[in-house]
Amino acid sequence: MSELHFTPILHPPLGASSTCFQNSPVKFHALMQIDASKDIIIDPAERFTVLLWYSTNGRGTWTPAPFKEIPLDDGWEEMKRPGRRDLFLLDLDYDSKLGPLQFCLKYRFGDGPWLWAGSRVGGVDGRVVFQGPWEYVVPEDIIQLVPESGWDVHAITIKDKYRIVEYGCSAKGEGVLELPFGKSVGLVEQWMALVKIATPWMGPLHGTKNISIQKDALLTMFQRAHGGFHVVLLPVSGLEGGSAYLTSDSEQDGRLIIRSMGDHEKSHNGEREVKLLIGFGPDPHETVACVFNHLKRKIKEKYGGDSDSYANTTDSSTNLEDSRKSSPWKDGLSYCTWNGLGWDLSEERILNALEDLEQSGVKVTNLVIDDNWQTLAGRNYGSSGTWSSFEANEKFPGGLKGIVSKVRERFPKIRHIGVWHALHGYWDGITPNSTLGGKYKTVEVAWRDNVNSVTKNLTMVDPKDIERFYDDFYNFLSESGIDCVKTDVQCRIEELISGADKAKLAGPYQEAFRKSAIKYFDQRAIYCMSHVPQILYTALLRDDGLNVFLRTSDDFYPNVPQSHAWHIFANAMNMILFSQLHILPDWDMFQTSLPQYASIHAAARCLSGGPVFITDSPESHDQNLVSSMVSPILSVKTPPRILRPSGMAYAVDPYLGYHSSRLLCVKNSYSNASGKMHLLGVFNVSTTDLVELLGTFWPRGEEWVIRGHNSQKVKKPEGELMAVGLEAGDWEIFTAAPVKDKVAVLGLKENMTGATAISRWSVKTSEGIREIEVELRALGTLVIYIEDLESGAIPPIKGNSSSAKLQVEVFPVVHENYLEVALLKRWEDALEGFDSEIEMETLTCTISINATAYSQRN
Repeated sequence: MSELHFTPILHPPLGASSTCFQNSPVKFHALMQIDASKDIIIDPAERFTVLLWYSTNGRGTWTPAPFKEIPLDDGWEEMKRPGRRDLFLLDLDYDSKLGPLQFCLKYRFGDGPWLWAGSRVGGVDGRVVFQGPWEYVVPEDIIQLVPESGWDVHAITIKDKYRIVEYGCSAKGEGVLELPFGKSVGLVEQWMALVKIATPWMGPLHGTKNISIQKDALLTMFQRAHGGFHVVLLPVSGLEGGSAYLTSDSEQDGRLIIRSMGDHEKSHNGEREVKLLIGFGPDPHETVACVFNHLKRKIKEKYGGDSDSYANTTDSSTNLEDSRKSSPWKDGLSYCTWNGLGWDLSEERILNALEDLEQSGVKVTNLVIDDNWQTLAGRNYGSSGTWSSFEANEKFPGGLKGIVSKVRERFPKIRHIGVWHALHGYWDGITPNSTLGGKYKTVEVAWRDNVNSVTKNLTMVDPKDIERFYDDFYNFLSESGIDCVKTDVQCRIEELISGADKAKLAGPYQEAFRKSAIKYFDQRAIYCMSHVPQILYTALLRDDGLNVFLRTSDDFYPNVPQSHAWHIFANAMNMILFSQLHILPDWDMFQTSLPQYASIHAAARCLSGGPVFITDSPESHDQNLVSSMVSPILSVKTPPRILRPSGMAYAVDPYLGYHSSRLLCVKNSYSNASGKMHLLGVFNVSTTDLVELLGTFWPRGEEWVIRGHNSQKVKKPEGELMAVGLEAGDWEIFTAAPVKDKVAVLGLKENMTGATAISRWSVKTSEGIREIEVELRALGTLVIYIEDLESGAIPPIKGNSSSAKLQVEVFPVVHENYLEVALLKRWEDALEGFDSEIEMETLTCTISINATAYSQRN
């Protein structure tokens, strides 16, 4: 018995709080896993006895309830060691009116000793919170205001099952004001805050019970232990009150405080209006969306426009253009020089790096020349340097125009070339008495350099002249052949010491940048180091039909192993807020040859819904990994494309803590002309192997087929749970496709998000022939699920491009319940000698089945 290792996996899980509806049985599943040594034979007659031990809120009497064993569907991954899995079910009839249910597990194998899982052996019990009617809940039931604090309820908005409360407070004073607000009423089950981990960046903070936020939070949410509904708190920024954050007072038992930063012009007349939005409802993501919709209306009222254009939805695909329309900037693989080439940047090194990529078979569509191309002065140990001239430095002998011309001549498939610059020019500003300093009116502003612990005076372009500066600069870039920008250090204005300086510079700088980016680059711009409320809620909340890229987390650090899992976790959590903005999420560049973590970074980028940037060093590429991120398209003139989902990915469980030792689930979707497909990324960001029972990520009430990218398994789900096991640092992406007439089209096998290659598909039967027609916007091995499939029923598959009058014929590979159609090689053969000037967008595949024979088998 000692040579067997037991792992109990519960759903709802131990170590977490789950939500159920009141007055209905709580369904528990227990997956009992046995790992054994190679030479140990597990007696199939020996079975587990499994008991749930539970109590009300972890207090009072603990009661046992027995599980019953049920048949186990195959898991999605192979067990890493010899062993066995058994599945157990318990429908617990619990009086939910008593309060939250707390539980642990007791079990034994055969006649062996009783064992525990949960707090009794150093673990953490599980909890179930019950969600009941809350229509009669009023704001006073959620937050108890600090007496005589000056906060009043200004408005209450009711939308379906959700309520938004707007609080306002008139405050007097200069600089940063800390305004006591109130404390949550009743017990907090779990909470999450998106806080400033540094001035440029936001990151997640999690906890249970008392809310303790010692950093500035842009967004806070919690679930109540009684009633089970979710509360979202959003300090309002971007209006007359300037920026605001939420924190808590550790000495006042979790009392919430609003920090008004005093960075608006009206803040310096002695009085300011500070606002806070609170939303509550049954779903955390929907509640966030409702709160932001209210904020959007407030912003629209200030800046003008149609305030009714915002719908109450968390489907972030409404914020994005139709991803079926290919855009080289958004859908092409991009190369950035930052980590790959570093500080020693030159024309020669960039050209050599591009040559190395091409020779390695890595075909990039976009190039971003990062920091260190500019002409600088005063660079030393204590200073990053100041900017002196629009033109590139001496390491670019032909200037910007020279390197752009060489890139376009030698690498004609690179469509867009961009450069890096700081919002205010360079890290330490403009060089006084330089070409730039003499041409534009400037101001000196005080800035605290926290890295070197000194206060500096920076020279910056005067806000009265910043529009002319940006127009001249971007005109120079455009005439040099540059057609996109990475605009970094956008936090610098928020870091200025004087609130008056912040107020005078922030708005004009952002507006000048935005106008010129639209005028010269069709807003092909990357917002970086810009997790600043004034930027997020004024520049990026408005819907002007142009989606810029927003860096959604701190940097990718290739040489810091412990940073990689956190990087993915932080991006997924930050997207709970960022998915409400009109942006495309940039989860930052990464290196394809990174030891251990390269593929998990790649999977996260592909699932994100945003662009994919790589920053490989020369001769350090993983071409196979690149091939799983991009897929060839029909036109011979265009490099392979990223297959982006339609929406923006976000963490499914906002309360999942980084150190919870649980799988991180990240959700996205893809809509095409035939409907919607659902994607679930599962990432093990812990340091140990994990197995979990995961709930459905596809809508109920319809028939679905699920495919795992790594496992290559295709199956119809049986029940509501999937057993998923991953090693530390491992991942899986699942695709759920709807079934129509016993058929489901799952996309391209090779690509991590291959479902997004499908433009449309249909099934029709005529004169005894069932015909499946699939239109593809990329090439690879097409995977199609067909119930009760037999190889003899499938003749050769025909593919054609109507625009080019090209046809191919492919013999499929038939598996137990799906077939694979390898299109790429046949298409490449068909293109030999073909006119390469003809652009081809889609390929239509037609699969014919003898429907009469098919129906007789069924």
